[in-house]
Amino acid sequence: MALGRDILAAMGVGEDGHPLGMIGLSPEILKVGLTDTELYSVSRRFAKSLLAEVHEDRVSKTPRTELLQTRFSRAMVTLRSETAFDVSLQQLRQQESTRSSELAVARRDRNDYKARARAAEAEAEQLRVALTKAKTQLRVLRRDKTLLLNQTDTRVARSDKMARENLKESARASHQRITTRRAALERRRREVSPGIKKLEQEKGAWESKKKAYRAKIEKMILRVRDYEARLRKKGLREEMRCST
Repeated sequence: MALGRDILAAMGVGEDGHPLGMIGLSPEILKVGLTDTELYSVSRRFAKSLLAEVHEDRVSKTPRTELLQTRFSRAMVTLRSETAFDVSLQQLRQQESTRSSELAVARRDRNDYKARARAAEAEAEQLRVALTKAKTQLRVLRRDKTLLLNQTDTRVARSDKMARENLKESARASHQRITTRRAALERRRREVSPGIKKLEQEKGAWESKKKAYRAKIEKMILRVRDYEARLRKKGLREEMRCST
């Protein structure tokens, strides 16, 4: 890919876009079933049509049309070379491959998160069932309390006290389980957050690498041009020396 970027840079196309991207073609064009030769023909015709739409003979000259003319003209000039087109097409395929890989990872992470969420929901449902049972038991105990009150005040008081203690213990246990599950969910959310931050950091690192690679390529091109200029000067000196 470094060679491909050198080829595009030598033709005036920088890292901000390749010929196909400059005329709005995305990796989706690879899915229509055309061969490389057919894609080359379609791309050239499309670039020519875009340039015709903003040409001065067709529309009034504005800063926007000037910018578009420059962009589409650069794309057409670059697409005259099949080598540049092949490089650009390879970049599209690489983008599609990268996007597919990232999408697969995102889907896997999403499915994992959904599985964890379903498990948490199942646990919450179990807690809700337990709470419902506890409420049912409370209603039963209250009914029993009424029945016991009809028998003797002493037995009612004793039974009521025991029922309240059991209810409080059950409520405390249920509350403890709910609190524990909530804490577990919060911990899981924190576990996912570093992964997202790491992805953002990796993206920033990748952008930095791209800038560094771009700077290296520009330096290499300057060196090559300087070397060619020195060779031309040397050649002129040799000719003058021979003519003398």
